[in-house]
Amino acid sequence: MLLAAGFTMNILACSLWTKNFWLLLSLLAYIVAPLPSIVVALVSQDDSFDRAPKDRQSFSAFFTGALITSGFALPIILLHVEKIVWGSLILAVCGGMLVYITIMAYLYFFHRKDDNDHW
Repeated sequence: MLLAAGFTMNILACSLWTKNFWLLLSLLAYIVAPLPSIVVALVSQDDSFDRAPKDRQSFSAFFTGALITSGFALPIILLHVEKIVWGSLILAVCGGMLVYITIMAYLYFFHRKDDNDHW
């Protein structure tokens, strides 16, 4: 529900004040942000003697951080070049925060490794 509210806030930021849809690019950053981590999780192997999985994880964390930063920076840059107004900026940033909080909560609660899981 929070994820839908975040996306709705971003779409409303595009259409309420300026009728400028450049802010939809920040939605693209939100959607693409978890992809580097997903790809690394799919191709990595549990070999403790190989250093490559650690390098891949660092590489994916870097690109995920860059995409998250661009999701927040794009509305600020669009405000600076006067493509959007302050109301659009506030809605876009708040919507982005809702999206990221939802994704982080999902990852925390559903994809953590339990110590009691001894299969």
